[in-house]
Amino acid sequence: MFTNESILLKKGWRSDRFWTHPIAFKSFLKFIPLYFDTRALMKSQFWPREKLDRYQDARLLELFRDAKRVPYWRDLLEKVGVDHLTPREVLARMPIISKQQLVQQPPADITDESLIERSDEDHTSGSTGIPFHFYHDWHASLRSFAITERIFRTLIAKRFPIVYMRARPRNGFTFYRHFWFFLRSYNSMHHRLEELKELAQQFPAGFILYGYTSWIVEAARQMEKNDIKLPIRNVVVAGEHLIAHDRSYIERIMKTELFTLYASREAGFLGYECERHTMHLSEEWAYVEVVDIDNRPLPSGKEGRIVVTTFDNRVMPFIRYDIGDIGVLSDTPCACGRTLRTLTFKGRTSELINLDGRVVSLLDVAYALGAFKDSILQYQLVQKGPMSFVVRVIPGLVFADKKQHIEALLIRMLHPRVQIRWELTDTIPASPNGKAIYFLREFNRV
Repeated sequence: MFTNESILLKKGWRSDRFWTHPIAFKSFLKFIPLYFDTRALMKSQFWPREKLDRYQDARLLELFRDAKRVPYWRDLLEKVGVDHLTPREVLARMPIISKQQLVQQPPADITDESLIERSDEDHTSGSTGIPFHFYHDWHASLRSFAITERIFRTLIAKRFPIVYMRARPRNGFTFYRHFWFFLRSYNSMHHRLEELKELAQQFPAGFILYGYTSWIVEAARQMEKNDIKLPIRNVVVAGEHLIAHDRSYIERIMKTELFTLYASREAGFLGYECERHTMHLSEEWAYVEVVDIDNRPLPSGKEGRIVVTTFDNRVMPFIRYDIGDIGVLSDTPCACGRTLRTLTFKGRTSELINLDGRVVSLLDVAYALGAFKDSILQYQLVQKGPMSFVVRVIPGLVFADKKQHIEALLIRMLHPRVQIRWELTDTIPASPNGKAIYFLREFNRV
């Protein structure tokens, strides 16, 4: 008789040799592994901590074995030496790898070419530099389907359709009753609200609305402006940090509860909020570390850079991958009863503003400006020089009355010597993947 642990380790009948065959993967047959994987994941999130740790050790061993088929990782593992070391000791000796380092490698060196035929190509947006092209094999997609299915079952017990607002489809996203609502950017919502309303009419019992944070904020803004109500059961946001002001605004306008996901295009769905609004890591999918400036793992409760090792993507492994985010891990048990470790997301490493010895988090600026929704509908902070900024603003009704107060607040937050110039506009262009761009640096730092 198979067990939940054997399903998650893909032992025996749950081996992917059959399920990743094109006949099975591209047909209704993939509902079979989805069912069993999801059932196992619904239980494993409550496993004793010791069992979860043993499971992650087993997944790391499988990962190191499969990674030896990829030249880049084979060379690194040989340098580290895996004999007589525990999986976590091997991992700790591996270097931390950045996106920039992987982009510089020949594709043949960082992929298992024998799996490319059973893989899907994808890429990051390139909003922070050169787009990074990578593969997800069907082995990983099958597990990702179940990871996302667990996420949405956690939000609400009854299944509802998911309206999925994105500029392009996402590999590994649950294929059960989701409807892709195309948006090129958050600005597109100005012209697409009626179409969203027409789609919503197909689901009178309700649906789950999922998209980037800035897109959902703009949808709420347009719903309020046009006095439109939609049967939204839950809202799920991902891809951008959510501040408290935006959460309360979305929940008030859409009259529902909001949850966040932690995910990246290349590393997949890494965490999800439970009913207590605590972010739990998908530890069956990835091993997550937080490290300091010297790349040393930090203990629970300490803030640092987030480093991710994913278990399932064998065609292009990600081992100790610097995802570009800052956060805090915690081993403190959640009141929901889940034993998965929790994460507090603190922002992206690119969202730090350096000012003459002072470092200011863009998140702190966002919290401050979020209190002025009647004055600022959308903003973009552009650093033109070491101490000079342009603030692009789509103004609200009372912007002129609050402008002086907001400027004084920004100067206090940033630096007493900063110079601020305001630029009023009707629209602010989005990034290549459609996200809002809140900060730009338009000068070369020495």
